[in-house]
Amino acid sequence: MANRFKEKIIKHPLFRASIVYTLTDAINKAIPFLLLPVLTYYLTPADFGITTNYNIYVNILTVFVSLSINGAFSVSFFKMSKQEASVYLSSMMVLIFLSFLAFCGITFLLSGSIKAFIPIATTYIIAGAVVSFGQCITAINLDLWRLQDKALTFGLYEIAQGLFAIIISLILLIGFRMKWESRILASVITASTFGILSLILIWKKGYLKKQISMAAIKDALSYGIPLLPYSLGVWLRFGIDRIYITKFCGQSETGVYATATQFGIIISFLTLALNNAFSPYLYRILSGDDEATLVVQKKKLVKFTYLYFLALVLASLFFIIACKFVISHVLSVKFISAQRFIPLVIASQVVQGMCLMLSLYILFVKRTGILTAITTGCGFVQLVISYFAVKNMGAIGGAYASLLTNIINLVFIWYFSARVYVMPWNIFKTKRATVGT
Repeated sequence: MANRFKEKIIKHPLFRASIVYTLTDAINKAIPFLLLPVLTYYLTPADFGITTNYNIYVNILTVFVSLSINGAFSVSFFKMSKQEASVYLSSMMVLIFLSFLAFCGITFLLSGSIKAFIPIATTYIIAGAVVSFGQCITAINLDLWRLQDKALTFGLYEIAQGLFAIIISLILLIGFRMKWESRILASVITASTFGILSLILIWKKGYLKKQISMAAIKDALSYGIPLLPYSLGVWLRFGIDRIYITKFCGQSETGVYATATQFGIIISFLTLALNNAFSPYLYRILSGDDEATLVVQKKKLVKFTYLYFLALVLASLFFIIACKFVISHVLSVKFISAQRFIPLVIASQVVQGMCLMLSLYILFVKRTGILTAITTGCGFVQLVISYFAVKNMGAIGGAYASLLTNIINLVFIWYFSARVYVMPWNIFKTKRATVGT
């Protein structure tokens, strides 16, 4: 019976799709990490700082160019016929294109101010909008494949895009002896190439029409505009510390700090993968009808959660030692100072992993608005904390600010998860109550 159940799960399309998406994400995150020895050899910390800040710049542009409306199509997709979906998607893409044109003009007008943050030519600044637009089109194409349950095609396309970006970057870096320009040009070329290819594929699928709908535009905007503060909050969480480090410490320190954070991505991926694997099991248990069984299962879940947290902490201690070894023996000596950030970066990702586990209870009761509010709020909290931390402590202040913000995030998520779904988190209190009875 158990074997038949396992076989049924393994053969289920949802399980197979989740494996493909997880592997795709792992490969795309592993490629740039594995190339760190090469990149640190050819690039200086200042070069890394410029490319890091350019990525931050592109990310904030993408928030506004996309208007956060991509999700609107996914939500409405299964409620529409193909004709209706085509008109909706076409309307959405016109909206994104107009936003792209607007931000081409805005970036040109603000290029002087942007250069104070990233010392690059105006051409590269305007090209940032091109990268954002290309990424938006590619994201729509990938969403279509995901909605059509074409996980393998989705995965291969994403991996191809990642490999293409790295190959172009290495050709420009090693073959043409470019420095930070190699990374930026690779982003522009990759986003443009795959954006155009995605546009062609969307058209061939029959989802591009000459017809647009004002109702579709209004619906997309009503979905996306309220999400802008959330998207901005996410951007602040992962970008504002680099901006302050650049302002107070310079591009080189930003480059060293960004190199250290690459090691944190590994912990981030592992906790996300474990969370994705655990969530169906958790939801199945919490959906049980037998109250007596549920009480017992809840206690087991709490104990498992605490053991998981302890395992994360213990594993992080080993990982910190391993990361420091890699930095000192594998990366260029120019980046040796990245070691000092590692304990804080890893600790921050461990706390974030705990947040992911606890957020499952909020997601179970479909109170996603709580998570949105917490993420947005913590983004603006980090905006303030990072400023004073970096100004007074230097680049290390950015790492402390990120860790502190994640701890605040954990406290709020744990508090609200306990409010919306009661769990016996105080295991000592539970034991005392049992003894007393």
